[in-house]
Amino acid sequence: MVPMGEDIGEMPEGENWQEGLRLQVKMPGEDFRRTMMSSAIGLWRSLDRLHDQYVELAPAQPGKVPVVKLLDVMEIKARTTSYMPSFGIVGWIGPDEVLQRPTRGDLDDQIPF
Repeated sequence: MVPMGEDIGEMPEGENWQEGLRLQVKMPGEDFRRTMMSSAIGLWRSLDRLHDQYVELAPAQPGKVPVVKLLDVMEIKARTTSYMPSFGIVGWIGPDEVLQRPTRGDLDDQIPF
């Protein structure tokens, strides 16, 4: 994965790769952000719907960020079983109420695997 907007260069050869996304979320009662990475199309579609909701509601909330809640998870049965979340904006908070994102220097911890 590469940061959005950066050129990834040549597409990798072969068929054993796919596009994915990376999210950082702050859970209630925690003073740190959690990171999730996924290539699931159901999650992409759910986040697209959430973005549409944000674009519709954000003009009435200048300078604020949305509080998002997981509303439901739908089971999708096809060749394999997958799950598609449903998110909704349940409130808005000021930027001073949001945990500040760490600088790049704070992201150098080792992953234990």
